[in-house]
Amino acid sequence: MSAELRIFQIQRFCLQDGGGIRTTVFLQGCPLDCLWCHNPEAIEGRIRLWRDKNRCIECGSCTGSRPEEIYSCSAACPTGALSLLTQEEFLARQEKERQKKARLMMTKQLDQ
Repeated sequence: MSAELRIFQIQRFCLQDGGGIRTTVFLQGCPLDCLWCHNPEAIEGRIRLWRDKNRCIECGSCTGSRPEEIYSCSAACPTGALSLLTQEEFLARQEKERQKKARLMMTKQLDQ
């Protein structure tokens, strides 16, 4: 029997939930939907809000929005920096950003 775990996010240098520094791996696909969930965005099938950092002018039109207001938050963005994505689309963009940062870090290291 084989099992597949879907990684939602890897967070480095975490200081919460105990002493010391650690790396936390968040998994996607919990079927419970608990009221006290600390990572509801990792639940399968949710629509995610993506902010394009290059287009965002930090006007504040999306700050303070509750999860149920996600559609109006996206529509309120004057530059179109906010997009509604499925979980798969969001993770693909997140991975693309991670790879871009890794390439940039490698380039900086090579220049030194």
